[in-house]
Amino acid sequence: MRHANWICALVLAGSELGCRRGEIEKPRPPATVVGKKPESEIARITLTPEAESRIGLVLAPATLQASPKARTVGGDVVPSSGRSIMVVAPVAGRLALPGTSTLTVGQAVKRGDALLRLTPVATVDRDLKATAGRTVSVAESRLGAMDARLSRAEKLLADGAGSARAVEEARADRDTAKAELDAAKSRVGMLDHSPLDSDVAVTLRAPEDGVVRSVSALPSSMVPAGAPLLELVGTGALWVRANVFVGDLRAIRHGAAAHVRPLTAKPSPADLEALPIEGPPTSDPLTTSFDLYYSLPKGADFRPGERVAVSLTYGDDVPSIHVPESAIVRDVTGTAWVYQLVGEHAFERRRVEVLRVDQEGAQLGRGLTAGAQIVATGAVELYGAEFGMGK
Repeated sequence: MRHANWICALVLAGSELGCRRGEIEKPRPPATVVGKKPESEIARITLTPEAESRIGLVLAPATLQASPKARTVGGDVVPSSGRSIMVVAPVAGRLALPGTSTLTVGQAVKRGDALLRLTPVATVDRDLKATAGRTVSVAESRLGAMDARLSRAEKLLADGAGSARAVEEARADRDTAKAELDAAKSRVGMLDHSPLDSDVAVTLRAPEDGVVRSVSALPSSMVPAGAPLLELVGTGALWVRANVFVGDLRAIRHGAAAHVRPLTAKPSPADLEALPIEGPPTSDPLTTSFDLYYSLPKGADFRPGERVAVSLTYGDDVPSIHVPESAIVRDVTGTAWVYQLVGEHAFERRRVEVLRVDQEGAQLGRGLTAGAQIVATGAVELYGAEFGMGK
């Protein structure tokens, strides 16, 4: 009997210890929320009629409209076919910059601007220096003879035995001989500092408006005839090359224009409309992608080689919710919100997904239903009131 009591006592002690151990080893929750409130109480704002009038609050309905499906892909700006011009040297010669101008990669030039100055290389004879010296000597002798002839003609005219015509002919011959001597001395002078340079220079000008893509020859260097000097990319008509997955080619709407914007910009009505064109068939088998080409309008503020965002139209039109662009407010994380009327002078903030923005407003993917009254003017003031800004 005593042994049975000990056994029962041990069993009870073990069970009690196991229960306590279970209570001690119970896992703690990873997070604890204190003062939790329902979401409907967080973003509700009630205004007085005076406050609505003071901020100029305007309501507008969320409308259901048929809009095309759009998808944004990456693209890059390229010169149109035939707009890449290589400027070459027409003759062999020495390069120089015209005046105080400069020539750098990326420089924008206008049609007719002087780019380089090319001095052709003169033909080289074996006895070039001796020939130049002989020409000077002959010119000096001829000038002396013409001076003597002019003196005799003037003396005869003074004595009444000559004519004024003879004097004029002698003076013309003397002036010609003097010009020949000056030219001969100039050639001899050129042989001392640049014996191979010609005495004329060719100014190479920009054939059209564009941007200098590359410079192949530096000033003060000698180039042969036909050598590439620089490459000029015409900016009169630029293309956009959009890289798309080959599985999406048949889903893209044929003939639809694309909307182009800077890579870091958000969709807006200011996006440029680019028309589809037949470009070169280029693709990348490694990424299973194909290139589509679109023509930018003339005067577009893009540079060749710039990366851009291209919005393409897919499939048929689908119904979607539209709201005025002014109704969209964004927080510090870029999340889009609108304020919806939920009662008399009462508004709640609704999170929305903006698919695109065009001239008709903002197209939403989700967040609102058709007919909902939202704040079209004054949403920013409500956002400031909700978070205590300006108090």
